[in-house]
Amino acid sequence: MRLDKLKERFGDRVEIEWKAFFLRTGPRDWERQDFLNYTHSWMRPKEMEPELDFTIWATEDPQPHSSVEAHVAFKVLEELAPDSAKAYHDLIMKAYFADNRDISDTDILTGLAVEAGVDAEAFRQALAVRGDAMSELAYEEYHSATSQNITSIPTVVFEHQVQVPGAQPLSTYEDIVEQIEQQLASQGG
Repeated sequence: MRLDKLKERFGDRVEIEWKAFFLRTGPRDWERQDFLNYTHSWMRPKEMEPELDFTIWATEDPQPHSSVEAHVAFKVLEELAPDSAKAYHDLIMKAYFADNRDISDTDILTGLAVEAGVDAEAFRQALAVRGDAMSELAYEEYHSATSQNITSIPTVVFEHQVQVPGAQPLSTYEDIVEQIEQQLASQGG
């Protein structure tokens, strides 16, 4: 992904922190065909992010009823096994956008945790114990984003102030990092 490439280029000078932003906060009364039509919108980010595989929903699997469960599962795994968090994040993205799997399903989220190298029982236990707290944290992050007028995914925020909404070319992100570094250098920081 572009942000991975940005991190490769700038190393420790760039820190990537994923925040929760829900695609859907709860069940949506979409007919199956409406959801299938919605997945056609994934083709634009596919053009911008060629290393990610976006597939128009083509399975008989049910669509997720919400993205909240995936965010909570990520927060739980991030706390339980921080070294596996990046892999888990990528697996969730792939499961939804490429493999058309229901990422609101706990069994699927647990299977992805195992793929990321986490013990299934330890993950389920952590989810049971920490799920409510991580749900609160995910909602706090979501509400914080909406209070900052963030309305699109992705939105990349630089230095807690410069918001770049929507899928952008890597060069846009590189230019912003370079500008921020120049500004900080000129300020002596």
